[in-house]
Amino acid sequence: MRDAWRYIGEHWRGDHSLLRATFVNFLPLFYLFWYALEPLVQSIADDAVLAYTVIAVYCVVAFVIVLPWQAMGVMRSCERYLLNHGNPVWARVVQAVVLAAALGAVIAAVGAVQRVGARQNEMAFDRLWREKTTRVYDIARVSNLPVAHLRGDLQNGTTRVLETWLDERPDIEGIVLDSIGGRVYEGRGVARLVTERGLDTYTLTGCYSACTTAFIAGEKRFLADGAKLGFHQYRYDSSSNLGYLDSASEQEKDRAWYRGRGIDKRFLDRVFDTPGDDMWYPSYSLLLEYGVVHAIIDPSTLAGER
Repeated sequence: MRDAWRYIGEHWRGDHSLLRATFVNFLPLFYLFWYALEPLVQSIADDAVLAYTVIAVYCVVAFVIVLPWQAMGVMRSCERYLLNHGNPVWARVVQAVVLAAALGAVIAAVGAVQRVGARQNEMAFDRLWREKTTRVYDIARVSNLPVAHLRGDLQNGTTRVLETWLDERPDIEGIVLDSIGGRVYEGRGVARLVTERGLDTYTLTGCYSACTTAFIAGEKRFLADGAKLGFHQYRYDSSSNLGYLDSASEQEKDRAWYRGRGIDKRFLDRVFDTPGDDMWYPSYSLLLEYGVVHAIIDPSTLAGER
């Protein structure tokens, strides 16, 4: 141990030859610090706290302890070499290597922080994707009434699950749609089921975006007092992959279909003039006037245990 401390002190004072100071004391240890950081951080990048802690320890050890000791010893050996030999070329090359190495260590630390951040963003995206592709809707009967209740986002598989549910309950005559929307094709799929089975549609809390396509499919359409319908243009959102590429042509398909459901053209013009990042909540009087709903009902008429 005493010999080790003596060796450390000799390097710090520049007592070692420039050859030893550079190729024994500096480059191997620096190489270890620089190149060991990336695979280490990559192996633990899923744990942000641990990864950032390791990077912080690396910075303290590298920039406060090891690199200053290495650099100071090499620089002093360079000065001693200049005094003894007078040829500055080799000494200046080594000094430039030390400065470049110090810069490289800083870049490695910054790069490690960026890699951890990128990994955390990737994990966050994966979690969001799983949330969007995991069933976040619920289908149940409203009390003992012949009415289904669909709540949640209209995501992949909603139509298929609802169709199976309805097949097992042939007595269902209506469906409550309480949804903020979702995928356009799922809204159309639910609308197809509603049309084929001649169901009435209701909303107790609100039906927005793609949900309104399913709502308008109802034989009779009822809006609970206090609930809203929300409409806007279609849009293609690449982050959630709504399932269509040409929003204008898709709008025209549904515009014609809405007209076939008895919706006034003036209402449809307003719907498809509302930007995709906005929402239009028409008044009850307009909804009744333009044939979107047939009646405003008391929500208690569909209350009960589900």
